[in-house]
Amino acid sequence: MWADKGDLMKYTQNYKLNKPDSTDKFDIDHFNSNFDKIDSEMKNAANGLNYVKKAITSNPDGTGAIDLTIGTRDGEKGDLSVAIGEKVMATGKGAIAAGVGSNASGAFSHAEGTFYVERLRESLKITDVEQNAVVIASIKGIENGEVDLEEWLSESKVYIVSQNVNYDDPESILSTTKKIEVDRYVTASEGYRFKADKESHSLKAGDKVYLIRLFETKSIGNYSHAEGMGTCSDGEASHAEGIHTSAIGNAAHSSGLKSIASASGGFAHGSGVIADNGYSVAFGVYNAHMKGGATPYQGRGTAFVIGNGLEDSRSNALSLSYDGVLKTASTMTASTSADYAEYFEWKDGNSENEDRVGYFVTLDGNMIRKATDQDDYVLGVVSGSPCILGNGDCDVWNGRLIRDDFRRVIMEEDSDGGHAKINPEYDNTRNYKNRADRPEWSAVGMLGILPVRQDGTLKVNGYATVNLDGMATECDRSVKNAYRVINIKSAEVAEIIFR
Repeated sequence: MWADKGDLMKYTQNYKLNKPDSTDKFDIDHFNSNFDKIDSEMKNAANGLNYVKKAITSNPDGTGAIDLTIGTRDGEKGDLSVAIGEKVMATGKGAIAAGVGSNASGAFSHAEGTFYVERLRESLKITDVEQNAVVIASIKGIENGEVDLEEWLSESKVYIVSQNVNYDDPESILSTTKKIEVDRYVTASEGYRFKADKESHSLKAGDKVYLIRLFETKSIGNYSHAEGMGTCSDGEASHAEGIHTSAIGNAAHSSGLKSIASASGGFAHGSGVIADNGYSVAFGVYNAHMKGGATPYQGRGTAFVIGNGLEDSRSNALSLSYDGVLKTASTMTASTSADYAEYFEWKDGNSENEDRVGYFVTLDGNMIRKATDQDDYVLGVVSGSPCILGNGDCDVWNGRLIRDDFRRVIMEEDSDGGHAKINPEYDNTRNYKNRADRPEWSAVGMLGILPVRQDGTLKVNGYATVNLDGMATECDRSVKNAYRVINIKSAEVAEIIFR
């Protein structure tokens, strides 16, 4: 013991080391006990530090920068930036880079993830290894124009990697010695000579290799975010996620596989799709390039597409333009509707909100009324569920834009390339009520299969015409307004072919 003080011995606060007074005598057991505790705690601390490959450091080039990286590349660290991982770099102010091969250069941007690996399809063979070069006799992908190697070198990190390496795993590629990084090459009579110090790799003549490139995950735009494998958020406040996607436009978003949102506000999701018109949306697979021309007032150009193409043959299943034109590559199917109809206004205004579905109608000027057996002309039947409906509206007043006599929108020139001319009578503070919700308008079916009100006389395979009350009644085929009956729904309703 240090001294015979019994329970009055003093201890340190954290590890309870003995604290003798100046008058205490030396005791070797207490001395050893203290150092055993110190040794144990130092070992625990050292084990914990093994998880931090490089200590948190202050950086003279960046105020408050944090660097927890393996093999951080040369370059300044941004003020208040954080870099965590391997081959990562955060150079933008307030930027965060994490993972393997991520680069956050935009101010307050965030890059997380790893490289995207792309390889030349053909297998290559090293024909010679020199002291300062590796030689490959033939690379058909370069010779036939499939790959522009100079373009590869300008866009990404390029490597020659042994086929024995898991080339789909960026970490395996970075750690193996069976690779060379390509930064310069020359062509000669014996093939392609790639610069490589023989001491820096373990490749040898006869080895089978692949030519690959690694795309970083990069957040270039200020306030942007890139995540995944080889994604790039180039536009300000843009977001790229998935595999090798790019958000180039400001406030753009890309996700999926190799999708690109190149225009401001664009949204691209799918495989190889491109949103290259302002504020547009692209889904699907390899859509055709969009028609341009969108500004907040132009109302033209492509707004939405679903692609159904191939990498070398882009096409669309569906596209919708800002002026409301919908195009499809094939059939549009409606499961419960079978007629073409257009909206018409009732002559009497239908002030009592009468349900007039199934009645025959005729025209009085450009308005409709119930038809009778005295009318020579029958426009159609009021439809309850048309397949295609024209002369309608799209949640706003049809007169919002000024149009010419052929219903074409009149444009006004401005510094942005022009915009649609707004009707001065349009009041954007008023809530618009759609024609579908107003009793004075009805959809009139003019072609197709239509349910019609009947007087109980109709028979399947017979014919129907209009009676005095605007309903269907049995008639002979020779009657002028005769329509084939195909189905009896009830004593009150039948289905006819109207054409």
